[in-house]
Amino acid sequence: MELNNDIFEKQLREHSGPVLLFFVSEVCGPSYAMQMTIDELESLPVSLCEIDIQAQPAIGMHYKIRGTPLLMLTQNAKPITSRIGTQSAKQIEEWLEKSLDKLKGQS
Repeated sequence: MELNNDIFEKQLREHSGPVLLFFVSEVCGPSYAMQMTIDELESLPVSLCEIDIQAQPAIGMHYKIRGTPLLMLTQNAKPITSRIGTQSAKQIEEWLEKSLDKLKGQS
């Protein structure tokens, strides 16, 4: 999924199911390392959207992003939970599984 400053919230609201926002910065070494980890994941149970906060500053400001890399799980454009910093593929998978189970329990 590709988002831009003008229509990102509308796209997120219209998307069925949770979306994992992956906030990065091209000048951030850990963001690059995390991108490689994300690429290693065979499949994610959610849609993934990468957002470079330098290229899309309004989105970063909307979500009050203070550092990268940051993973944020959203539902209907609202943040559910987030993790900042470099994570292993296993850590991401476990975090997503717990978060999605919790989200299902709220339905």
